[in-house]
Amino acid sequence: MRFRAATESDAFAIMELFHRTQRVKKEVELSGLSDLERAISSKDSWFLIIEIGGAMRGLVSMIFDANQGLCKLNRLLACPSLKDGRTVLSHALEHVLHSLRTERPEIDMVYTTTTSISLDEQSVTLDAGFKIFGVFPNLLGMDSSQLNGLSAYFLGESLHTQRPKELTIHPVIKPFFDIVQRQCQLPDVTCAKPEAYKLKPATSESPIGHHSDTESDDESLAEDDLEVIDAAGFVGQRFRNHIERHSQLINFYPFYSPNALITDPHQRCEIFVKIVPHARFAAIIGEHLTVPMDPVRLYLKVQALLKERGVSYIEIINDAADVVGTECILSAGFTPCAYVPAFKRQGRARRDFVVFGKSFEYLCRPDFKAHQAYLEFYREYFHIEGKNYFPDFF
Repeated sequence: MRFRAATESDAFAIMELFHRTQRVKKEVELSGLSDLERAISSKDSWFLIIEIGGAMRGLVSMIFDANQGLCKLNRLLACPSLKDGRTVLSHALEHVLHSLRTERPEIDMVYTTTTSISLDEQSVTLDAGFKIFGVFPNLLGMDSSQLNGLSAYFLGESLHTQRPKELTIHPVIKPFFDIVQRQCQLPDVTCAKPEAYKLKPATSESPIGHHSDTESDDESLAEDDLEVIDAAGFVGQRFRNHIERHSQLINFYPFYSPNALITDPHQRCEIFVKIVPHARFAAIIGEHLTVPMDPVRLYLKVQALLKERGVSYIEIINDAADVVGTECILSAGFTPCAYVPAFKRQGRARRDFVVFGKSFEYLCRPDFKAHQAYLEFYREYFHIEGKNYFPDFF
């Protein structure tokens, strides 16, 4: 067995491997080939080819966010004809983790989601020491399963040395933290008291993050003024302009670039969104507001606009310590589904984040053969989501 970095000349063979492993449901296209060639040559990605007997028999691919110290494992593929494919992938993953430790010291965390690798492939990561940090119910995954999730691995000691020593979180997300705590031996956190996350009127200084039951002033914006712009090039450039100008853009969503914008005619409110039509999925990537708005009503309007475009599952992530923001997200009908410790780099520290999902479909029945941590997360998700169906849900 031999491992080597892919070159652009390997692109067609890699596409064929995708096809053989049924990761591509259509014939190989030249446009896809050129995209793959660019990805292979990018400094922000790594394609590791697994050769046996001089032939390509597997592949591990990943993408990097060096600023955040993150690596996402995108593909973990073995040729279906291999009798010991799982063992081959285990050796390849061991090689990858060793290489990251020695060659990419800026990377603190490696993670996977079953939107790009199968549950069986993800189980290889669990054998290697990855931990399950959450589930994505009703989101279509690589197995056409509707119980998917995230596993992660910390290369160094950042999980225990760079997180805040004291952390206060919203009590609703505490059960999700508890599952992660049991897996990773994290110190206890404090639950915020209700007065800490009580929703207050929005102001020009804090245009989002607080709720108002009062009438809007002349400078505020009605949710009905919002509309969706589907223009990936324009939206992506505008998003980058905000970042380069250091404007008050609230954003953190690793490895996703927005391709749609929800805004008003005067662009006083901008909600940057990534829409994946074939998965009926959307993620809220960033927010930029210059006038006060009620965040709960804003999120509800965003949900309605995305639902009109066929989206069935919406995702948003938020800092675990932002208890007021968490209350706003919960009040808009989102349900926590994952807790990712030490996710975002902030100076020399790393901050915990929570993933929230909003599904417009009935909850799926999980496969009870799934990993126990998946079922624990799903149980907590179901308990909270049930209250969106029945307010007096037990």
